[in-house]
Amino acid sequence: MLGRRGIAAGGLALVVGACAGDDTDAAKEPAWPTRTSDGRIIVRGKGMAYAIRPPTGWSARSIAGVDRSTRSTVTVADLAPPDGSPVSISGQMRTKTREFDSIESWIERVTEARRAEDESFTLRRAGPVRVRGRPSELVVLETGTPTGGPGSSIDHEAVVLIEEPRVIVEIFLTTSSRALRDLHLSTLRAVAASYSPAV
Repeated sequence: MLGRRGIAAGGLALVVGACAGDDTDAAKEPAWPTRTSDGRIIVRGKGMAYAIRPPTGWSARSIAGVDRSTRSTVTVADLAPPDGSPVSISGQMRTKTREFDSIESWIERVTEARRAEDESFTLRRAGPVRVRGRPSELVVLETGTPTGGPGSSIDHEAVVLIEEPRVIVEIFLTTSSRALRDLHLSTLRAVAASYSPAV
């Protein structure tokens, strides 16, 4: 699933599914996501939960994962379009650490890590997204080498980063082509604009 690759390859923050030595509960996928009273999907992490609205007609599910920085179980929202095209939007978060304590450090560290694997990797800033008064940035990631090894497809990604006091929120768009990514950038912006912390 594209959303799962986006989580691992794009954000470098979460491991989805079972990990060696982790609780088996972390690998379970809830049948349906928890929603707010206005229909938005709740994404949960260590010390924070937030809600995002899926685009009209898109399917939504929750995926259990593990935040590497805290080893805590998180619930990720995974959204897919109704036409079955290889597109996924996933809501995640990264607990702040010394290495990742701001949007700027996220951009620096992810660029450094991805370039170590792929010299042709680039990251382009595409400006802020209006998100309830929080600092935010839309970045577009270009990978020249397949993320899954020889013979695998190349993911094309974009992510809206939103800074909160304890976490960096990551709302990822992952697609199989540059054209699909560019087509859905406005969808990503709309999902990010629906963001708000949840109780």
